[in-house]
Amino acid sequence: MKTTIDLPDDLLRAVKIRAAQQGRTLRELVSEYIASGLATPPGQEQPQRNAVAFPVIPTAADAPLATMTRAQIVAFEHEALTEDDDDAR
Repeated sequence: MKTTIDLPDDLLRAVKIRAAQQGRTLRELVSEYIASGLATPPGQEQPQRNAVAFPVIPTAADAPLATMTRAQIVAFEHEALTEDDDDAR
């Protein structure tokens, strides 16, 4: 069914961005959000959490980091920080 809804520009923009990031259509995402909102009985709404968004930097699947162990990553970070400290002196 088609309908027209007047949404705030910033809200619509945010939903469009999220749909694009997830490779989904705006219709799919809005339908999911409405269904999710209707699934919660009135008075039992989930308290809104203050989510912390960590920055995500997309990389190629064959990037060296993708094949490194945690120990190798920690060693690499330590080496980079040590070099930064040496450069600061």
